[in-house]
Amino acid sequence: MRMPLALGKNMNVGPAGEGLILDVGCGPGRASCKTFGEIPATNVISLDLDLAALTKAKSLFPGRRFFCGKAESLPLKNNTFVTVFSNVALPYMDPSRALAEMYRVLRPGGRVLLAVHPLSFTWSEIVKAFPRPWPLLSRLFVIANGLQFYLTGTVGKIGSRTESWQSERGMRLALRRAGFGEVVFARQEQTLLVQAIKPPDPQATFGQ
Repeated sequence: MRMPLALGKNMNVGPAGEGLILDVGCGPGRASCKTFGEIPATNVISLDLDLAALTKAKSLFPGRRFFCGKAESLPLKNNTFVTVFSNVALPYMDPSRALAEMYRVLRPGGRVLLAVHPLSFTWSEIVKAFPRPWPLLSRLFVIANGLQFYLTGTVGKIGSRTESWQSERGMRLALRRAGFGEVVFARQEQTLLVQAIKPPDPQATFGQ
């Protein structure tokens, strides 16, 4: 399958027709300039749980609308966006719940564009953590949670923590469970890039 332009070198969102774009886990907005290019600020809505990061992002992009909230319970209406974008924020969420919410707020025919952490990223973090015991235990939890995600498309939880690494198999399982189809992957250094489509007919099921 030919890789969409959206999963090219910089994972630019590019023109998505008329409609709104949601940036989930926008942080302070450092990645936004490259990602959204010439898309008007009024077409982009950004969300993050970190108020300090949102304050910084607002200063960089005064024309955008910002929401403080969790991806697992988006404070947004159904069928609103043509694209939902998230840059390495999903690894720190409950992927199943977040993807279900992304599906809910997308218009039929809309797409998700995701950058996530593969195993190679988490393994490099383990190498950096060794031999400090607590950072090492933290990374081992992420390894184990990523393995669960690989097998089931779901993650475990300790307290409020759900961090994991993502695999193509796990992402495919989680995306299909949320209702997405036409899943496509690409690799960029230590990042796994993912695109998936909400069916134009919400009752339809894609063959992939």
